[in-house]
Amino acid sequence: MIIGRGVMIVLETIRKIRVKHRNGNSIRKISRDLRMSRTTVRKFINMETINEPPHYKRAVSHSPQSGDYLEKLKALVVKNINARKKREKRALYEDLKQEGFKGSYATACRQINKIECCEKEIMPSLKNAYVPLHFEPGEAYQFDWSDEKVEIGGTIVNVKMAHVILCQSGQEFVWIYENERQEMVLDAHVRAFEFFGGVPRRGIYDNMKTAVQKILIGTDRKWNPRFERMCAHYRVEPTACTPAAGWEKGRVERRIQLDQKRHLTPMLRGEDISDINAQLQSHIITYSKNTPHATLKEKTIEEVFQLEKPVLTPLPIKFDTGICKEVRISKTCLAMVDRNHYSVDCHYASKIVQCRSYADRLIFTYNGRHVGEHLRRFTRGETYYNWYHYLSILSRKPGALRNGAPFMGMQLPDNLTAIRDHFESQKGGPRVVAKLLSHIPQTSLDAVEDACKKAIIANTLNYDVIINYLFRGNDTQPPTDLIVPEHLKPKIGPEVNCIRYDQLLKGVIAS
Repeated sequence: MIIGRGVMIVLETIRKIRVKHRNGNSIRKISRDLRMSRTTVRKFINMETINEPPHYKRAVSHSPQSGDYLEKLKALVVKNINARKKREKRALYEDLKQEGFKGSYATACRQINKIECCEKEIMPSLKNAYVPLHFEPGEAYQFDWSDEKVEIGGTIVNVKMAHVILCQSGQEFVWIYENERQEMVLDAHVRAFEFFGGVPRRGIYDNMKTAVQKILIGTDRKWNPRFERMCAHYRVEPTACTPAAGWEKGRVERRIQLDQKRHLTPMLRGEDISDINAQLQSHIITYSKNTPHATLKEKTIEEVFQLEKPVLTPLPIKFDTGICKEVRISKTCLAMVDRNHYSVDCHYASKIVQCRSYADRLIFTYNGRHVGEHLRRFTRGETYYNWYHYLSILSRKPGALRNGAPFMGMQLPDNLTAIRDHFESQKGGPRVVAKLLSHIPQTSLDAVEDACKKAIIANTLNYDVIINYLFRGNDTQPPTDLIVPEHLKPKIGPEVNCIRYDQLLKGVIAS
């Protein structure tokens, strides 16, 4: 090993020097072999103990330029230490230059470091010191979101995972959503409370916008009205953490890290988001049953949860998590919600209806009447039809069946499909099929399907015959088990005797 001038000597070199000297080599020979000065070799040989390799220590710098500015620099550094937002050393140096300081930036940095070391020794930092927390059974839960990636239908998508954890037992509920809008926040709480079988007394949150509308002085918050309505329904007292103080809900923060390692590595795969949620719930339940509690080591999380469960507030009726807003229906019977279009009943075209948005579905009503329902989609610019909503139009516009977008790829029952195939091969057949389908809203799809089945069995594939079967099936039959009260029963029972008719013709009254 060649050790040149100015190169730091490592412990390996010191060991070689001392071993060579023990073996009888002279200082001159060791110096020549290792190409080091004899003074250095002699120093390491005469050292009594070796704790760490020697390193260069800067000589004391008198810094004459900074002598008159030390007090001003100290004031700047102390103020910067106590400030919430720290300033860089370069900024402190520029402030000192404006006071007349003519020293270099390196000189100022050395003085700043010395002052900071002295101040921190006087006032030790409490940054990494925490107080252990204790929660009573049923006292509180913590809620938070995390960003995750899952594979749905062969495509990797970004999702949001809601985490709700009971502070005392550590029992957890998780659910995956497309985003973290308020509908999802409310839905996650309702699902979590049903999973726990009760409601804790207090909820701990960060200052998410879907819950906190405005941060006031201290711990006061102006809560979102819809979120506060949910808390009032379940008798929960919401508590918000200090901004940027994630350690105040450390249980859920820690569990998020564990969930990502245990349940989301490797990446979960499924056909749809409900499949992913089913897998997650299975993993969480298995984990709770097999993992010891954090403090009660002799019990599992599940066993401690069973002790906490009776203390939870009983569940009230289910809270309606839908967010209601009004939308206008276009002339093509479409309502625009979240940049997508959804069909509604054609009778309500050009009207304003109420749309109730849930985490997984959309429900449209008009003056309390149900006019449409769809699965909620999180795409953009797409149109989702329900061909059932357009059937009533076919009675006036049967030609719409051929090129109508809602009827493309329409799936019908087997017998109705056979009737459609039969008529479409005939002249004017599509018009007949359209008229037949227009009866579904007035009766039902099952009734029209049954009428088609009877026509096929009777081998009478005719529109009038099918309509006859359809409305004949609606005729009500008299009940066979009618009980007649005693005072309404006839005293003389009816007799089958045709002679009475002859007596009537002769004007004779039968006795």
